[in-house]
Amino acid sequence: MKTIAALARLASASAVVLLVASGCAAPREEEGGAASAEVSAAPASDRQVVSALSASEQAARTAEFVRRNGPQWTALDNPSVDRFSGVVNGFFWQNSTPGPAIGVTEAKAKAIALELVKKNADLLGMTAGEVDQLTLAASPDEGSVAFVVSVKGSLPLRGYERFPELSRVIDLSVQVRPDGSVRLLAQLVSRVYPQLTLDTTPGLPANDARVLGRVLGTELAYYEGTGELESDVFFVPCEKHVEHRLGAVEAGDVRRIDPTVHVKETWTEQTFTLAYKVSVSRQGRAFELVVDAATGEVLEQPRRWPAGRDGTVWLYVQDGKIADLLGVCADRPSR
Repeated sequence: MKTIAALARLASASAVVLLVASGCAAPREEEGGAASAEVSAAPASDRQVVSALSASEQAARTAEFVRRNGPQWTALDNPSVDRFSGVVNGFFWQNSTPGPAIGVTEAKAKAIALELVKKNADLLGMTAGEVDQLTLAASPDEGSVAFVVSVKGSLPLRGYERFPELSRVIDLSVQVRPDGSVRLLAQLVSRVYPQLTLDTTPGLPANDARVLGRVLGTELAYYEGTGELESDVFFVPCEKHVEHRLGAVEAGDVRRIDPTVHVKETWTEQTFTLAYKVSVSRQGRAFELVVDAATGEVLEQPRRWPAGRDGTVWLYVQDGKIADLLGVCADRPSR
């Protein structure tokens, strides 16, 4: 703790040099992975930009699933593909007349689902061998579906096993009919990043003063709900919150500095940056900031919202928590 505090004090007096560079690499195909997207990376390879696949490339992935499994399969969304990794991530419906029931058991339903997933493993973001690392569970259903089989698990991104934030999260649902055919294959909340070429050697060691150079002095606050609820014009729930200001980050507030990969996504690009996650405790409250491991630039910090003169702000809430993506309730200004 004393070492981190000493580094933090040194960092507050250090200059930060920001280096900006870019380049590009040709599209590529990765083993057992998704279709390649156009990639650009800095010469030091500590930052990598993945461009979204074109509409035609996405459509080709959807068409490949149909080609491989038969014309009776239809994508409910077209293209039904993650625009960056090329992984099939939507709902595929088999529009065929079911045959006579064969007495599908739970074990049989799992075997049928497993066979389909392995057949399309590369389209689903993994290898056939990795499918065996996933967990299968079958639930009986009624009517046109005998069992719903879930196929779930977390798989490390190859070459980035020490970065769990890049792990592939697989969540598939397979509906097996009484005749043993599959009615529906769906990717539910899966997360699969493209295979990367990011260098995992930081440009700045963790004990370099510049790592904390822009963390110190960051103003922190937390927001406490009052229980006073109203709805905005779209009937989305808003709750009145009180802002509690905690002051600026000081040297003694820094608890840990850990390597991480920061992911920033827009509609057209995903940017992966080798970074440090700085864990801070301020007045008993925990916060995390993320800084570029090559420059010390702050890439992510705790969210602040503009409170009114009375120290309150109306924020969107979802499942009892502040919905960060929505932010301030536009038609409920603080006073």
